[in-house]
Amino acid sequence: MQDRLARHFLDAESVLLGKTLQPFTLWHWRTLAALESPLVGGGDITFADLYIGARICALPAFSAIPRFGSFLNQLRHGWTHARYDRFFDDERDTWFDHLAHYQAGPKVLRVGDNQGGGCLKVHSVIYLTTGLMRLGLSDREAWGFTPGLARWYLAGAAENEGRDLNIVTEQHIREALVAGYSIEEMDL
Repeated sequence: MQDRLARHFLDAESVLLGKTLQPFTLWHWRTLAALESPLVGGGDITFADLYIGARICALPAFSAIPRFGSFLNQLRHGWTHARYDRFFDDERDTWFDHLAHYQAGPKVLRVGDNQGGGCLKVHSVIYLTTGLMRLGLSDREAWGFTPGLARWYLAGAAENEGRDLNIVTEQHIREALVAGYSIEEMDL
């Protein structure tokens, strides 16, 4: 548990296509989703998508978004992989490593019939943001959180309100399996 939480206080030093990426915040997530980027919405990823993601994620949260306009369409439709194949896999892996660093929320465990307090619905960017605002953060503060750290705050708030989410470590999971329990592990 501690490693998954601690990573949010240490920035990942990620460089994607020559751009040093900022911590991946809810603002970055929302901006890429607004551009219908497969980097956050799923689908086939092109070099153009990585380039746009690098440009957006190199910006601090709340920066003015570059006007891509027709350039965006040219990139998406005109850039072929042939020239960039040898770099593409490495750059795509860099993106997913960077994203994973800032996505890690607490793990919860359901053992046997013990459903605890249930799980939190914390996968939606707007749910995370409004949940943080309910905790008293301003709109700007909430959008500046990384998704994983937002999940930790919401899980901590739920536990403080008396919900038992069964937040566990990897050691807890191994012990439950050795003891013969049927378990369902979920990332919040």
